[in-house]
Amino acid sequence: MLLTYYLWIKAIKTGSIMWSASCALAYFYMVSSWGGYVFLINLIPLHVLALMFTGHFSHRIYVSYSTVNIFEFFKIKILIFY
Repeated sequence: MLLTYYLWIKAIKTGSIMWSASCALAYFYMVSSWGGYVFLINLIPLHVLALMFTGHFSHRIYVSYSTVNIFEFFKIKILIFY
């Protein structure tokens, strides 16, 4: 879980798709090994929402959140169906 948080912060600070994909990969590992992943799947959007309300939303956060969200969606669908 801490690795996922670390990579999320790294992704939003750099705006890099590579760090966002790494965050999604760490998230996928956490989903497959721990049932409490729902906490994290709700906390990342809350963090983005807080950044929007405080006026700190930028292109880097948009790229990071979109990339993580797309990768999470497909990886969870793969995990559920197999």
